Amino acid sequence: MVALEELAANASEMFDIHCRFVSERPPTVVENEIALHLYYIVLEAVANASKHGHAGQVVISLEPRGDRYLLSVRDDGIGSLCPRGRTRAWASVFYTTAPG
Repeated sequence: MVALEELAANASEMFDIHCRFVSERPPTVVENEIALHLYYIVLEAVANASKHGHAGQVVISLEPRGDRYLLSVRDDGIGSLCPRGRTRAWASVFYTTAPG
């Protein structure tokens, strides 16, 4: 997803952190409504990692899982709030924070 790649690239300026997007098998096509929700989930997670978790590094990944997606946002911060309200039946979202 180009939007997540761009978000990761711009996160350094927006949140003063190092952020990257990785995907071994990027989805070929993601429905617009789903892509929008995924974007906002990631945006909120990255902002929370920076603001509340004091993270210096964030890694975003998105992989297709059958008719769903696996979205992962990992950071090296102290912990943060998870934007779970945006998840739906089409996505599994995991947030992990490594002790830093």
